[in-house]
Amino acid sequence: MSLRFLGFSLLCGYLLSACASFSAAPDSRFLVHSQEEYKRVVKDLSPGDTVVLANGIWKDFEILFTGE
Repeated sequence: MSLRFLGFSLLCGYLLSACASFSAAPDSRFLVHSQEEYKRVVKDLSPGDTVVLANGIWKDFEILFTGE
């Protein structure tokens, strides 16, 4: 296998993976600062969404993940 063919194959693979990632629906990212804000956001989450807990101390905060 020549280096030219290998380079071309890698380039094609990269381009195909880049196109696939652009065609997918963008995921939403939510930064929450309190337990109340988390409770509001979690009701509207979709698959692929991300919830980020803000820096700080989160005491007595139970997170239960469920899904269908």
